[in-house]
Amino acid sequence: MRLGKLTLIVVLAGAVFAPSALAAPGKLIAKESDSGLPLAVSTTGRALQPRAILVRITAAPQEPVEVSWDTSCSKGPKGKVREGFYTVTGPDLVRIKKTFKLPTDCLVNVFAAYDDAALAGTIKIEIFARGRFARRG
Repeated sequence: MRLGKLTLIVVLAGAVFAPSALAAPGKLIAKESDSGLPLAVSTTGRALQPRAILVRITAAPQEPVEVSWDTSCSKGPKGKVREGFYTVTGPDLVRIKKTFKLPTDCLVNVFAAYDDAALAGTIKIEIFARGRFARRG
């Protein structure tokens, strides 16, 4: 019985002293999923005052997924668009580039599809924003 209490204390202490391991990657600003064939998923999110924008793609089966994204950010009266693409196999969290270092507003579009168009499965997109004042727009 004493060993059980000691194990519980160690686990709880680890959770308290390692909050980054349990923390969310940021504030969820958009998510979408779809399954079947043909499979292509897209979603759009808006972040206010983000310091970072992150995208997580989860796919079953875990086969290469092509992801394209674009951000349209504004800072005061100025606005810029940036776009890019990458391929992911696992549920990696990818940081995508903003157009300004500290934008006031960003619109984020993400499109994901299996590299093999004949592959059926499920793809889920999650878009997160990080920052002290980041929130869903």
